[in-house]
Amino acid sequence: MRIGLLGNSHAGMLIQAVESAAPEGLELSCLVQTGPGPDRLRREGTRLVAEDPDLIRFLDRAGLARELDLAACDTVVMVGMTLAIRFAALLMRPHTIAGWPSAETVSAQLDARRRPADLTPISRPAALAALAARAEDMALHRLIALVREASDLPILIVPQPHPSADALDSTGEGTASLQHLHSRGDGPALAQLLDEALTRYAGQFDRVHLVPRPLDTIRDGFLTDAAFMRGSQRLLGDGEHVAHDVFHANAEYGRQQLSLLTGEMTKVLSR
Repeated sequence: MRIGLLGNSHAGMLIQAVESAAPEGLELSCLVQTGPGPDRLRREGTRLVAEDPDLIRFLDRAGLARELDLAACDTVVMVGMTLAIRFAALLMRPHTIAGWPSAETVSAQLDARRRPADLTPISRPAALAALAARAEDMALHRLIALVREASDLPILIVPQPHPSADALDSTGEGTASLQHLHSRGDGPALAQLLDEALTRYAGQFDRVHLVPRPLDTIRDGFLTDAAFMRGSQRLLGDGEHVAHDVFHANAEYGRQQLSLLTGEMTKVLSR
């Protein structure tokens, strides 16, 4: 079985898992890039061809082909490149939703005639719509459209891991919004909302499926156990991420994600 893999830096954990523990007969053909992912591809029939100079340099340095022929693949897997909890946290920071812990805090403050937290209540449908609109402006959305021009292969979306639980004690970039989310108690509720938004997003396309994150790796409802994040490798073997990186998963997480992915692939391809 050959997978056509499109992804950003989060594809690294899956590539490492395949290299170390791939089921027999599973092969990867990769078109990947750090940052937002392999954007600015052109289609030539069933082939997706790199035309961005930075992408071409990256692929050449990694010893990878500059194109992906979908006709040679059984399925397409897209890793990351879409909504993640830290971006959702920034989007929802000024807001709360009825039933969330932060909404209960605002209600209690009003009952006590104290100045409530500066949060604007919005409905769950409105929040889902805002997340969906954001998803349609990301690299994954453009790549799904491009693949669909060339092929009707099933597409499986692997969401990027939730950040490490170490993020709660970090001063690194992107962690303040997670700490604020945790202090409000809204982390699990937002993670659930995010999963619903991604499921709905995938459901609008034919033969596009969302692969769940490994349940045993999740901590506090919206983070990943640090054991599955520490020692993560950069994309395509460029060494480890910096010690304080809290956003990339390691090969053990990748192996658990690969197990879920292959199980979903088996179901999808048997339909």
